[in-house]
Amino acid sequence: MTMVVCIIAVIAVGAIAVGALASLGTSGWFGFGFGPYTDFTFDRDEASMPAVVTLEIDVGAGGVNIQFAEDMDLLYDIDIRVENSTLTQHGEPTVVYSSDTITVDYPAARVNVTLGTGTTYVIDVNTRSGGISTTIDVAAQVGNITLATSAGDIGLVATDAVVWSGNVTIDLSATTGGISVDVDLPAGVGGRFGASVTTGAIDVDSVTWTEVLSNFYETSNYLTASQRVAILAQTTAGGISADLS
Repeated sequence: MTMVVCIIAVIAVGAIAVGALASLGTSGWFGFGFGPYTDFTFDRDEASMPAVVTLEIDVGAGGVNIQFAEDMDLLYDIDIRVENSTLTQHGEPTVVYSSDTITVDYPAARVNVTLGTGTTYVIDVNTRSGGISTTIDVAAQVGNITLATSAGDIGLVATDAVVWSGNVTIDLSATTGGISVDVDLPAGVGGRFGASVTTGAIDVDSVTWTEVLSNFYETSNYLTASQRVAILAQTTAGGISADLS
């Protein structure tokens, strides 16, 4: 079992960092437009994984990106970028792992998370101002997912390589912001999708899911499938788009 914490300080945008600046995930996701900042990296491997791990992230302002890597020993690899002014006010961010729960709680930051494939993850992310992007692929094992933001966009991508853990509920909620869903379920898994918008448009593209009620879709096997994934997307002001297969 190992845990590594790496801190990289950047004096100004475009300045040379002290030490090597590791890649922070999806190209451009951590693009500039930030003030002078400091990067923090937290890594942890586990030789013996618990059956289920919960990821809880609460960020006041900034954004969260979650992705997976084909690595059975990786528990988490988390990069946190904090403006130096925020750092002075609130101190260094931390990643706490206790009782099979990974916790990140910080007032303002950009958080990039890479999870492994050796355990099932339950994901709960909340931002008050900032987007949330989650891509679930490879042989990722996933349980219930909750992504919520007061102001920001939410994006969820899940491929048919995902191993869903039992009957899964995915709750996507934005007060002000758009929601994008691209889900390809494995064969035999039943799917349900519901969308609700107060102000904005709903656009659902699917040839295999049927609209059973207004903005409410199901696969033909949803009621009979031994395993089901139910997705609810709701926003007060912003559009919802979904590609379901």
